[in-house]
Amino acid sequence: MKPILPFLFLPFGLLGQNFLNVDKHALNTPPGKTRSIETLSEYLCGEQPDDAHKIRAIYAWITLNVAYVDSSDERALWATPEHLARQHPEKVLQNRSAVCQGYANLFCALAAAAGIPCEVITGIVKNADGDIEPIGHAWTAARIRNEWRLFDPTWGVPPAGLSRWKVVDRYFMTPPEEFVLKHLPDDPVWQLLESPLSEKQFREQEDLELLAYLRENAQGEFKFRDTLQQWLSMDTLTRMMDAESRILQFNGSNERVVFGLGQHYWGLFFDLRTTLDSLAHEAILQNTISFDTLWYLEQIEWMDRYHQRARLFFEKLETPERIRQAEKFYSPQEVAVLLDKSEGDVHTALFQSKLAEMPQGVLQAGQIARLHYAMAQAEKAYARAERAMDCRKLPNSCFEIRHNRSLMAIQLAQRQVRLAQELANDQTAASNRTQIQALLANSRRHFLDAIADCESLRRGSIPFTFVEERSITARQGLYTLRTCALRADRTALSPEAESALNAQKLPVQKAETLVRKMERITREVDQLEDSLRNIGRELGEEFARITQFNLQIENFALQFNLASLQFRLAWNLYDNAIKKNTFSSQRKEIRDATLRAQKTLQNAGKALDFMEDSGRLPMSSIQQKQMQINKLSKAIKELLEGL
Repeated sequence: MKPILPFLFLPFGLLGQNFLNVDKHALNTPPGKTRSIETLSEYLCGEQPDDAHKIRAIYAWITLNVAYVDSSDERALWATPEHLARQHPEKVLQNRSAVCQGYANLFCALAAAAGIPCEVITGIVKNADGDIEPIGHAWTAARIRNEWRLFDPTWGVPPAGLSRWKVVDRYFMTPPEEFVLKHLPDDPVWQLLESPLSEKQFREQEDLELLAYLRENAQGEFKFRDTLQQWLSMDTLTRMMDAESRILQFNGSNERVVFGLGQHYWGLFFDLRTTLDSLAHEAILQNTISFDTLWYLEQIEWMDRYHQRARLFFEKLETPERIRQAEKFYSPQEVAVLLDKSEGDVHTALFQSKLAEMPQGVLQAGQIARLHYAMAQAEKAYARAERAMDCRKLPNSCFEIRHNRSLMAIQLAQRQVRLAQELANDQTAASNRTQIQALLANSRRHFLDAIADCESLRRGSIPFTFVEERSITARQGLYTLRTCALRADRTALSPEAESALNAQKLPVQKAETLVRKMERITREVDQLEDSLRNIGRELGEEFARITQFNLQIENFALQFNLASLQFRLAWNLYDNAIKKNTFSSQRKEIRDATLRAQKTLQNAGKALDFMEDSGRLPMSSIQQKQMQINKLSKAIKELLEGL
């Protein structure tokens, strides 16, 4: 409802009051004090002597700083979810523009932050020419010095001209018997009169007739003070139902009121959704925040109840225009999507909370299982939401699902890979092979899912930098995973290779099988190195260098063990040939086998040179490995010389 020309009454609340300094204080509010509801309220009210001065500072700041929006765009959005979102107090503070609902919402939000009870009142208003606006209006009531007072910050916006920065007093603590001449609330209790007017009187009678009625019935039987006192003692739900009952009794046949009640419950739905989204977002991104999961799930149930209550009122509508307005709200299917999405958010926040409580080092299998369960619950809820979601109508919800899911996927996959790396050592890899394979398989799925979500996010309308960074992290994870898988394969063979090499009599068949397995792993290492060289720059030069170094560590161990087995097989051929007197016929076969061992050992030497050049290994470790190479190299040369 847009502002109209003021009617000329002197508010009784201003008698004997001088708010000049308060108005000046509000007018000179520094920009840095307007970044949040709490910050602004503290600045405006922190040093005021009483609630009357506090509420005056709030009224003055809003009327002087928030512009009324009366555009075709805003009218087109009226009664839609987008409209309600724009009128949220934080949005009004951010945008510095609103319609009447936004003015009232911000007024009460600032009052509540200052500890002043405040209520948003809806109803109809009468223009200066006597016409009544069809879409209704919103204003406020606040309790000052134990008495409820009436305010209309929308109509309090100064007119353009020289008085633009002068506070309009007429709608600040206006006496109820004067306020009701132009404002009729849907709930009669907010007339603050012992004999409230009916809508018929308000619509049909002139101001003088109404004033005469109010004077003659000043001592009516409505007892609004008792009603309000009892109402304030109720819990939130009972208070809503009590007000609803009173409104329907007073205006039950008025379709605008019925629609308003439905819109009220939708407002509660949106307010709660905004609060829960904010809490979940904060808990997900700042995982040090305590998060009450049970409370959050209970609030999701309340969202569902508010939606159902709103639909009950909307189903009573008969006027095509009102029905079209109601259709602008989310459909039951869309609400179900949002509820599923909220459930996914709470499990995502729980995942982050559990992760924050765990040590930074390697997690145990039980800890990873708890993370996996929380993520699985979130994925189930997100999957339900996505099956019915239209991302064109709910782009932000689609974005948040993919953001949260890809974040969890990468975090869990990274922790699984770290545990797999811990298990894939020479002593335990063979006994943990099944667990390592499961960890790496799950990690691979999570990394690929994260990449797919990032691709979807990349196709969105806004190119967020984090999307590309997250995609690179997931792709890096796949390379780390493959390196770990190669290490696990190699170390799983180490006990068998050691056993074969230490055996007094070489188990030839077993050694040949081990050689084939090691050669397969060698080819995979080579393929991974080639791939890394091709896209190393895309994944980051530092990551490429570290991964290359880790591959060379595996390559050295693999090539040295393989060379040792190949040499042992060549020596076994030589020894048998000497014993069987077949040396002449087998000489070439023995030489070829020995040369293979020599070439493999040279590859191990190249890997060691790379590690030495990198400077990442202590020189003592390099020297020890070089001694191993020299010893085996000497034995190979002696065998070749003997041939």
